Amino acid sequence: MKNTSKDFTWKVFTELSESNLVTESGLVADRDLTIMGIDFGSANSAIGIIRLAKESTVLGQRFEFIYGWQNKTGGNLSGFEFYEVVVRLAKRFNVSCCLADPSRPDSIFDLRTIGKQQNIPGLIKTISGFNKIAQGNAQINDLFFQNKLVFLDNQKEENNHITGKEAYELASSYHFATDRDGQVTDKIADGQDDHILDSGLR
Repeated sequence: MKNTSKDFTWKVFTELSESNLVTESGLVADRDLTIMGIDFGSANSAIGIIRLAKESTVLGQRFEFIYGWQNKTGGNLSGFEFYEVVVRLAKRFNVSCCLADPSRPDSIFDLRTIGKQQNIPGLIKTISGFNKIAQGNAQINDLFFQNKLVFLDNQKEENNHITGKEAYELASSYHFATDRDGQVTDKIADGQDDHILDSGLR
């Protein structure tokens, strides 16, 4: 059975199951494409690292969520402080390109400039990401169904690190709002911690 016992009628990602959480990677770091997703914001900034793994199986290519980062300090980060995190992770994972929140074109320009100054090719290739939530969620759900998008479970490194299992659990609980009669609507419920989903998946 595809769906898990945690499913409920207002769940967004209905095709997400335990098979989308893996403990071993199918990627080759020096061959596969590594993409950094960036969600700007002084209080809730987030980063998701995705690798496109070129598997020689019937599944073909698949995406692996390998690392997440979110500001969990309880305070605001300056743009400079957040850029330092972006640079550190871009170097660590040798990112191929960055997809960033399109609402902050000035920050996208800053990251491109930093990339040129520090010779970080992945930052130089920072572009605006796709930001249509409903369409993005539908595409993600389709990838879950085909088992072409998985979360790589990894050990917690520090407070701001979002592990693959934590990202999986956030996606599992992501849900639609209901109306006054308890009927499910097509609107995403307010108050959800979806910043890592915005950066790492959509």
